[in-house]
Amino acid sequence: MPKGWRDGVLGAKWQRLRELRRVVTGAIELARAGKVIGASLQAAPTLYLGAEDQALAATVDMAELSITSDLTIGAIEAAPSDAFRIEEVKGVAVFLCQGRASALRALLAHAGGGRKAIRSAAVPALRSGAASRRGAAMSARRRSILIARSSPSSPLS
Repeated sequence: MPKGWRDGVLGAKWQRLRELRRVVTGAIELARAGKVIGASLQAAPTLYLGAEDQALAATVDMAELSITSDLTIGAIEAAPSDAFRIEEVKGVAVFLCQGRASALRALLAHAGGGRKAIRSAAVPALRSGAASRRGAAMSARRRSILIARSSPSSPLS
C-alpha cells in the first residue's frame, strides 16, 4: 500500500469501531447460543459507551455495522449491572432487547425456567412489530394471488 494512502486517524477510528462491534456481536452470540434469538437482526441492543465513544459511534450507523435491527446508544454510567462486557474492551457494555428482555425475564420466572420454557417464552416475547407487518403484507399478497387465480379472466388461472 502506498504511504500516501495511510491515514492513522482513520485507521484508529475504525479499529475502535471494530472493538465496539465486537462487544455487540459477543452479546448477540450468547443470546443465539441460548436460543433466545435466532439471528442478529432479531436483536435490538443498547450499547453503553463513554462520551468519547458516543461521539465516535454517532459518525456511523452502529445498527448497520453490528448487523442488528436497531441499536440504541446510552451512557456507560447507566449500564445495567448484568450488561454484557468484554474485559479487553474498556468502557463498553451491551444489553440486548432492553424493552423485551424484562418481559422475557418475567415470562421465564413465571414458567419456572428451563430450556423448554426459554424457547416457548422467547419466541413471542421477542417478536417485533416489523415481523408482524411483514406477515400481514405476505397475507395480503397471498389473498390477492388467490383472488386472481379464482377469477375466470385471470392469466394465472
